[in-house]
Amino acid sequence: FETVPVLTIVNLQELDIMPKKKIRVLTYDPALSESGFAILDVDLNKNNMDINVYQFGSFFTTKIASRAAYKEIREKFGQRIVTLQMLEDQLMEMFDKYKPDYVVCEDIFFNPKRPLAFLALAQWITILEMLMYRKDLPVYKIPTRLAKSCVSGYGGAGKNTIQEAILHLNNMRFRKKLNLAELTPHAADAIAVGYTFIMQGLHEILLQEEA
Repeated sequence: FETVPVLTIVNLQELDIMPKKKIRVLTYDPALSESGFAILDVDLNKNNMDINVYQFGSFFTTKIASRAAYKEIREKFGQRIVTLQMLEDQLMEMFDKYKPDYVVCEDIFFNPKRPLAFLALAQWITILEMLMYRKDLPVYKIPTRLAKSCVSGYGGAGKNTIQEAILHLNNMRFRKKLNLAELTPHAADAIAVGYTFIMQGLHEILLQEEA
């Protein structure tokens, strides 16, 4: 996916060989403490390119794994193992609930100020990829700067800028009118990742599937 040119927006309806169907994308902003997620629906039967946000939010894996009920198992196997097991359960539950056609997440990157976070993110994504392998679905990873550039026009945009940009995208439809406080930074990042996948990568994937 990384080879897709930045800001190459494609109208899927202009591709005559595109299958006419509805598509659901499950997209993530990964983190062991707080992960963002979103469910994005696209109806290729319609002439517009509206992206409907069916659901979005955050889930807190480390917080759940730290509950008193898991004290004994934490002491036996360690906090990280329990957290990763909780994550696997959460991801599987979401997949079974929303039944996506495609699964997308923000790619990992190394932050020299938080070197240990890189390992945690790598473990997070590996668990997702292993679960989706069992479902015969690849996980498409979107670089952070590409997602930021796609929704805001600037690859170095901050979280507040991304939140505001998403609420003003012309082809993004929410189930109700939102204010900035209702769209958490992690959920906004997940939406940006899914939006980028749909606008810049989905057409090539559909073409390959039709070949």
